[in-house]
Amino acid sequence: MIARPDIARRFYEAALVEDADYPSAMISLGALASSKKDFREAESWFKQAIAASDKKDKKDPLHYGWALLDLMNLLMAQYKFEEANKYADLLRNADQKPAPAEEYLRRLDAALAKHRRQ
Repeated sequence: MIARPDIARRFYEAALVEDADYPSAMISLGALASSKKDFREAESWFKQAIAASDKKDKKDPLHYGWALLDLMNLLMAQYKFEEANKYADLLRNADQKPAPAEEYLRRLDAALAKHRRQ
């Protein structure tokens, strides 16, 4: 938990002024929005981070994986399992995966199976 999210937000926004394609700042802003339950804003930031980290001239496979994982988790928390699965497929095929990815992918697979049975 960030003690001063207002200061953190200003810091990340300032980082984006310096580099508009800085996926780490976008992921952090998405996490801040998610912690406030502003899921639309969080989803927007995670999608921007995915796009920024997957540019041909500026590949960043680690941040790409984290942004996919964060977006997948956000969608799962909203019971949007089918949409989460689209990003899970991208994560499964990513060059680099964050350490917890396999566990979260297993959780999504279990949730999808249960959701589809209902």
